[in-house]
Amino acid sequence: MKSKLTIFFAILLLLNMNVLAEETIEEDVAVEGIQPDSPFYFMDKALDRINLALTRNEEKRARLELELANERLKEVNLMILRNRLETAEKVREAHEKRLEQAREKIQKLKSEIDPKRLADLEKELEYQEMLLDDIDTSSLTLNSTKEERERIKEIIRKLKETSKQTKLELREKREDIEKAKPEIKEKIEELKRERVRPEIQNRIEMLTKKIEISEKILEKRDNVTEETKQNLLLAKAKLEQAKEELNKGNYEEAKALTLEANHLAVLVRSNSDEAKERLENVKEVALRRERMNETLMKENKENLKSAVEALREAEKELIKERREVRAKLEDSDDEEDAEDSSEEEQEDEEDDDDSSEDDDDSLNEGEQEQRGRS
Repeated sequence: MKSKLTIFFAILLLLNMNVLAEETIEEDVAVEGIQPDSPFYFMDKALDRINLALTRNEEKRARLELELANERLKEVNLMILRNRLETAEKVREAHEKRLEQAREKIQKLKSEIDPKRLADLEKELEYQEMLLDDIDTSSLTLNSTKEERERIKEIIRKLKETSKQTKLELREKREDIEKAKPEIKEKIEELKRERVRPEIQNRIEMLTKKIEISEKILEKRDNVTEETKQNLLLAKAKLEQAKEELNKGNYEEAKALTLEANHLAVLVRSNSDEAKERLENVKEVALRRERMNETLMKENKENLKSAVEALREAEKELIKERREVRAKLEDSDDEEDAEDSSEEEQEDEEDDDDSSEDDDDSLNEGEQEQRGRS
């Protein structure tokens, strides 16, 4: 029975790959495989269930749950862009279920977990934040009614809430593991950075395409404002800065810059008041962050300058102390030499006294002999 079931789904998979599957890019969203508004979507879900059933290891199962949850996020985004909000809500529920399962698996993680596995889980949640930002940003470009806009906001709110709960669960579990094994903390951070780098690199490539799409959209419009053109140029500049920071290994800074570039690249397509307001907020936050970075750089330079000056002063004090020690040693040597000279003089005087006494003794003996002869 099991072999027949495997053959059946293998046939469905081949059918999916050869006939039904397509990579659809609507606006900026790439969803591989069968999409939620397809009558064959159940096949995609069935394959997910098989993969989950075949994954027995708790750590691997937790990661697979998060990967599937991220796939659901892409599908939610696509359904919102197509204005199929009921389907988007159903996919959101599927996303919530995947995260609930992931949290259960995370709670069962033990302190003996391989740091690589823990870093993999954190990477998936980092990616989830980017996907949520995509949904939030792209939804502002739609010509939705007030009612539709409220439904979209509610879907996004629920997505963010469940994602936040999962991230908190993983953070608490990591803290517990680090308390039991403090030595793995730095290792986890190192592994996480290694895994985040390719994600940011992929993000940069995707944003390059988004900017190109925005350029094509704006080319077809009349009366594009100079401010809109400048915003798109700013998006390009942010993306270049992100590349530089990524090459320097400043992953958090690179990530922040990609988020800003994403907002600028996508929101220029919309003329809605909400999109314009979000754009202004993004630019204001970006400006504040730049000023903060400049302040930190200035403080770091000043701190570095103070540290160098302190080091020089310490070096001067050390040289001074060495000179004083050397002078004391030289004085001590002079005193020893003086003492040695004094001792030698005393010895010479004593020798002279001894010689004089010997001479006197010899003289006395001679006188005595002479008297004896007489």
